[in-house]
Amino acid sequence: MIWLLLSILLNTYIGIVFKVFHRFGISNLQGIVANYFICVITGSIFLGHSPFIAQYLHKDYVPFAILQGLFFFVVFYLISKSTMALGVSATQVSNKLSLVIPVVMAYFLFGDSISFFKIIGVLMAGIAVYLASQKADEQNVVHAKNRLILPILIFLGSGFLDTLTTYIQHQYFHAPEDSSVYIIFCFASGAFFSSIYLLWQLSKQEEKWSYTSIAGGIVLGIPNFFSIYAFIKALGANVLQTSALVPVNNIAVVFASAVCAILFFHEKLNKKNYLGLAFALFAIVLIIFGDK
Repeated sequence: MIWLLLSILLNTYIGIVFKVFHRFGISNLQGIVANYFICVITGSIFLGHSPFIAQYLHKDYVPFAILQGLFFFVVFYLISKSTMALGVSATQVSNKLSLVIPVVMAYFLFGDSISFFKIIGVLMAGIAVYLASQKADEQNVVHAKNRLILPILIFLGSGFLDTLTTYIQHQYFHAPEDSSVYIIFCFASGAFFSSIYLLWQLSKQEEKWSYTSIAGGIVLGIPNFFSIYAFIKALGANVLQTSALVPVNNIAVVFASAVCAILFFHEKLNKKNYLGLAFALFAIVLIIFGDK
């Protein structure tokens, strides 16, 4: 259970970092790119040596790591576009409701049990995400087709990432260092693809390089590596089935992020938000109870 709690805390921290980025004028794109490189360095130090050697490069999971690294960046790009076009609320709902995909896939891929309480808990988790994300002051001005396409792509992309992570953990991690090596390869792939995009943006002068992004990358990158490491370790601990652990993790992050927003950023929540947080707690209890 300690790995699950650590995953929740670190993912909540990452959300706070992005709010700090905005306050200090740090480009999200540059911070993300720098973060990927810091993750690779952090992982290599944690592993104790470089993973880019023949012993690991021939592992069966390397192609999956490259694909996941690409999707890390693609989903981030879609989230940034959707946030500007549709607002934070609609984007967060699309991102977090993707928990439904790995829950369903866990039943087919790993034979996870499906109970009445677990189903009700997952449905309640969806309601909780929707209510907790509602903000009355957001102005959503966007073409009708993008209003539909962007949330769908984020929903599918985020769900794919969670499902791929759980699949790789179940099928390919046999040695103790496999999880660290896989994560490093994921971030190396993300660093490669995001750097290409950043260079393109810089060449078009749509981005102006700032050295503060390196500091942002450090602040974000170190906990980001360990957030995924903790999540994978939580999956391997078998405290909860995958179909329970993923929604509990996601909903707990929504709840903890809202609490931090109140305490540290003095954000005002409306009645729907508070109701959503209550639903979130109840959903977590039902899912855990239904998993036993």
